[in-house]
Amino acid sequence: MKKQKTPQAIVKKSVGAIHIEAKLSLVERKLSNALLFNAYENLLLNKQHSIDIKTMSALIGFESKNTSELKGAIEKLVSTTIKWNIFDEKGEEEWEISSLLA
Repeated sequence: MKKQKTPQAIVKKSVGAIHIEAKLSLVERKLSNALLFNAYENLLLNKQHSIDIKTMSALIGFESKNTSELKGAIEKLVSTTIKWNIFDEKGEEEWEISSLLA
């Protein structure tokens, strides 16, 4: 039986967010994008976002029942810091640092 392909969704991120220096596995990167995709529509309206593990697994193409691997990957996202640069009103560069996932 042939599997049907899930339609691809596109999440546009700023260049600064794309060029982060973090040692993430493929699953961790996919999770980061899936969490952003899930929260994106209400990103500025809600302070908290949630997603069930079944939906999250489907978004990243994770077919294993090993949820402990996903939980470990989420814990890694929480402990991963990212750095990026932004420009202030004067056009001067400022560096910021944050946790990848709060």
